[in-house]
Amino acid sequence: MGVPELADAIARHFERLKNTGELERKRLESIRYQLGQFVFDEITHLLSLSELSKVRDDLAQKVISRELDVYSAGVALFHSIPEQGAPREHPQT
Repeated sequence: MGVPELADAIARHFERLKNTGELERKRLESIRYQLGQFVFDEITHLLSLSELSKVRDDLAQKVISRELDVYSAGVALFHSIPEQGAPREHPQT
């Protein structure tokens, strides 16, 4: 198979993906993943800030001392996250 045949095969494959809706489904899946990663990264950043880090450490100690179960501590930590988050620069796309 030469380059022209390969290019033709790629073009046919792309058209099949478009015509069957598979291309749109894959794009949607990719965007959903990216959104989830964004939220995960933001929460990870927030948890690294000193105020929430202290809350997380205090809750972890309560789990260790059996004052709280892990689920309840996780819910409490989640509700400790400020609604507006922390100011942070985000790249524009």
